[in-house]
Amino acid sequence: MYSPSSSSEDNWSNTQGSDEQYKYADIVAMRRSLLADSLPLPWTTARRSLPSPIGSERGTSPHLTHQDHINNVTSFPVSEEPVQQRRVDLPWRPRRQPQAVMPPIRQLPTPPPGSPTNYKGDLSLPSNQSADIPDSQNVSVYIVNLPPYCNEHILLGAIRGIGKIFACNVNSPDETHSTAAGKVVFWDRAATDRFLDKAARGQFQIGNYLPEVKMNRIRVAAQTPSNKSRVLQIDGPRAIANQAYLERLFRAHFKYDLDEVVTVSQNRDNGRTCLRIYFASFRCQAAAGFKVCSQARMGSFDYTAGMDEHEGDMWRNTQVHWGPDPCAIDVPDIEARPKSASSNWRARRA
Repeated sequence: MYSPSSSSEDNWSNTQGSDEQYKYADIVAMRRSLLADSLPLPWTTARRSLPSPIGSERGTSPHLTHQDHINNVTSFPVSEEPVQQRRVDLPWRPRRQPQAVMPPIRQLPTPPPGSPTNYKGDLSLPSNQSADIPDSQNVSVYIVNLPPYCNEHILLGAIRGIGKIFACNVNSPDETHSTAAGKVVFWDRAATDRFLDKAARGQFQIGNYLPEVKMNRIRVAAQTPSNKSRVLQIDGPRAIANQAYLERLFRAHFKYDLDEVVTVSQNRDNGRTCLRIYFASFRCQAAAGFKVCSQARMGSFDYTAGMDEHEGDMWRNTQVHWGPDPCAIDVPDIEARPKSASSNWRARRA
């Protein structure tokens, strides 16, 4: 900021009667006033060194008057009284923007005791967490040394007559494992014990492979006895109770693995068909399929969007029930039942 030297002040102060001198004096006083009011430290204590006429009171204008020039006034008193400076928000000074509030970081739950450290699923889901039960109540087993070609259909076919299945899945070989591995969750502990006893006697064999069965580290509690199972029985018009139509509907709402699809009966007189769909698991598969069929029968918009009136009428004439699990005790094997000619589920999965 411009600050005139003392010699310049002497020159204009010794000259009288000039309008330019008055104007120059007002500019000097104004700049000194702005300098005092624009100190960078807000609300601090400083000494006032503002130019003010001799004999004037505090708060009067600091500008030089005509009489001051006549009296050759060139010095100003300095007040030793401390004053409180105020903050000056100039229009060109950018205001400080408020700091954005960051959302809290979602903390994942600590894996329960017994959960594997190399598990790649979402352990925050209750269904993937190890149940707080003793190992004697665990109904989940882990199977290794399965044939490389093994899938859910082959694995479930090897454990017929053991007990009802709650969930089953097979992991194919990878770059570090030359054989497949699988997990089977039974409906109750009695079925788990029968399967462990069969494997311990060397009677569980698939092809030329003798799989190894052990308890799964992710423990699962037994299910409440009920007529629910991994099998859906659908009885309705042939346009509804057929594999191609139902698979298109199921794929639009959930993922699943099939064990088998069987046509139980066909009535050519009324055009009705009874179809059984054997999912690999009850959890998230047969349970989801039952929900989709039930909602379609009730005309729920989320499941009937795109259907015409005729298709909706056929769904209202369709019955959906739980079917018997062929892995349960005293249930005839599905190989002895008539199959539909279009039951090529394995080619459809490929």
